[in-house]
This record gives sequence, structure tokens and C-alpha cells, in this order.
Amino acid sequence: MTSLKLSPSSLNEFLVAQKILPGQWDLLLFGDGSGLKWETGGGFACFLMDGRTLRRDLIIGGQTRTTVSRMELGVYTEAIAYHFYRLLDRVVTNAPYRVWIFSDSELTVKCGNKEYHRKTNVDLWQSFDIWEERGYLFRFRWVPRNSTPFHELADRLAGKARVALTALQLPAEQLYTYMPYTEEKVGQTAALPQCSKCRTPKLPTDKQCPICGHAEK
Repeated sequence: MTSLKLSPSSLNEFLVAQKILPGQWDLLLFGDGSGLKWETGGGFACFLMDGRTLRRDLIIGGQTRTTVSRMELGVYTEAIAYHFYRLLDRVVTNAPYRVWIFSDSELTVKCGNKEYHRKTNVDLWQSFDIWEERGYLFRFRWVPRNSTPFHELADRLAGKARVALTALQLPAEQLYTYMPYTEEKVGQTAALPQCSKCRTPKLPTDKQCPICGHAEK
């Protein structure tokens, strides 16, 4: 069971717990992938929450002949492609578009933050490089499995997509129809210093930018 109930304040509660300030994110991705073995294929599901447009979307999909690690990562490449082509109409304005990816896969997170060498699924990692060239800026954060209502439902939907790539039966609780967003801001960012590289607001005590990692001289 999750510790958060889905409500207009859920997102703020989560961001406070993650110590992510307003102005430090533009797009949040909560996804999960499912897979057993190569022959059975895999599934994925991801919630997209856009802080600029206040849009929230859910994508679900599956792939034959794949691995669970590929689904754990591929869910986010699918989400970014959907965001770029369908929501932004192929134009990223006011770059960078700060994207936080929350995953329960330690391998995905450490490779995403370049703590591990990206040895597998190289084609998917290369797509992140392409998105960065187009104006996206990615930050990966590990969270325990099913620690948010978004991940809990994403896990269930990814499993359903794996079992049957067509004719998905969505759960009765349509959690994704609620926009877990509030106009209430967590603190004020107007007076906060900004990173000289990506212009992200940060705390005066931050030695490095929480998004791009740049250290001011």
C-alpha cells in the first residue's frame, strides 16, 4: 500500500518529501515496466505531469521479445516522445525543460545519473542524448516500489500490458483522471539564487545545482 492518498495536495507532499522546490521541475514522470522473460514480452505504464501546462497524461504499452530492464527504461523514452510530439507540438520553448524521472529501478536511476556505465539498452540511452539536444534536462531519482499511488497503479497497468498487449482492462479506480497539482507553492523561489548554467532556482546552501550538477566557482 502507498503512504500517499491521491488528492490535490499529493504532489506537493511528494515533492516536499523529495526536497524538490517549485521552479526546479517542469515535467514529472512516474513509470514502471514489467517483464518475465524474453519470450513473454513486457509492458509499461507512465504518468506524465506537466507543471507548465498543468496537463496530466497516462501512457500504456507493450512490446514483444523484450526484457524487464528495457521496459523499465523504455517507458520513459516513450513518455518523452509522447510529450514532445503530442503536447509540445515538437517545439521546446524556454529551455531547459526540467524533467524528473522517478523509478524503482536502481539500475535505471544510476545509469541515468551516469553513476553506472550505460552498457545495455544503448539505443535507448542515446535517445536521451537526442532529447537533451532538443532542450530537455533529465534528473533521475530512485523511489521504493509502489511508494506513490502513481507508481502503484503504473506497476499494475504495466503487468496487465505484459499479460495482454491488447484489450487492457483498466482498474476501477481511475486514479490518473485526477490532477494531483495545487497552485499552492512550497516556499518562494523569486529571491533564490539561480544556477548560472541552467537557471534553475536553488537554495543558497546548495553547493551544486540539483538538476544539472553544475558547481558555482
